[in-house]
Amino acid sequence: MKFAFRAALSLCLLLAGLPAFAQQYSGSGPAQQPAAYWLLVSATTSGPIIRPQGGNYTFHISGTFGGATVALVENFGANSQTLGSYTSAPSTDPCFAIPQGATVQVTVTGGAPSGLYASIGGVDGGCGVGSGGGSGGNVNLTGINGVTPLVGAGATGTGSPRTTQAQDTSTIAGSAPGTAGTPSAQVLTVQNPTSNRVRGHATSTDTSAHTMIAAGTTGIKTYITGIQCSRSDAGTTPITLTFSDDVASTMDIPDAGNGGANNFVLTGSPFATAAATAFTFTSSSGVTTVKCNAQGYQGP
Repeated sequence: MKFAFRAALSLCLLLAGLPAFAQQYSGSGPAQQPAAYWLLVSATTSGPIIRPQGGNYTFHISGTFGGATVALVENFGANSQTLGSYTSAPSTDPCFAIPQGATVQVTVTGGAPSGLYASIGGVDGGCGVGSGGGSGGNVNLTGINGVTPLVGAGATGTGSPRTTQAQDTSTIAGSAPGTAGTPSAQVLTVQNPTSNRVRGHATSTDTSAHTMIAAGTTGIKTYITGIQCSRSDAGTTPITLTFSDDVASTMDIPDAGNGGANNFVLTGSPFATAAATAFTFTSSSGVTTVKCNAQGYQGP
């Protein structure tokens, strides 16, 4: 008698276009999964807003779409998101997690639809388990906090899930990693790459600029970590060498009549040229002969 009454009540609600529901029970114990809800019944327009109990649900839709777009929309507090949007019935019922307290509605826009039926059915054990979860537990995740989630390799954004890190190991900050021993943009290298090391030598007997290390390509600077310079003339007046780094650093070379030398070790704070600029030295006086060596690396 009770079963016949419940069936009659559900049928009345169905015909009235209201959200009928049915809970799955095992004997006389508690419900084993969330209820099932009708969202569209022979509809041509959007359905009512309902508040299901929280849980995992498969979404089933059928009928004539007629060019319309049918979407399952979730509202949770101030956040609204489209869980799924369709222009035809999906071949496999998608599965969605609906939080406790959220409301859902099936919206119908455009086209000339007819006889649309839509329902959500509770899944026992979560999405991926049961009839609506898809093969192998594949879940169509369409929103995180109201934002379309980002997938695949790339930079983080508003749709990035954030746990201990929001970026996979295939890239760093969206920049492809370099091969072993080769520098890569936006990557801090612990092992010193060998491909970008540079060194050079030049001599001078005048006051012109002489190139020790050629310019890098566009956007690439030269960083100098060591300089060694000497003079072999018999003069007794110091000379000053001016380098082509970004602050025009200088080095003095004394002479007591039998030559002189000086050197810089710059590993802690290297000299840096402007991008695409050669590293040169210019002597304050023309003597015979000034010789300079330089070492460093090139990078952005």
